[in-house]
Amino acid sequence: MGTACLLLGTWSVLSCTAGRALISGGPADALVRRASHVGLAIGAGLIVCGGALQ
Repeated sequence: MGTACLLLGTWSVLSCTAGRALISGGPADALVRRASHVGLAIGAGLIVCGGALQ
């Protein structure tokens, strides 16, 4: 369970970081930034929980 949380958290952080870098400009930019921040927070939480479960 801990390893799954670590992997899911890492995937979330990496995908949010890459997604924000790929999409820039336009009216959806603010929405992408906000969603990216939420995804980074969730990913970081999963990494912390996964580390605690190991």
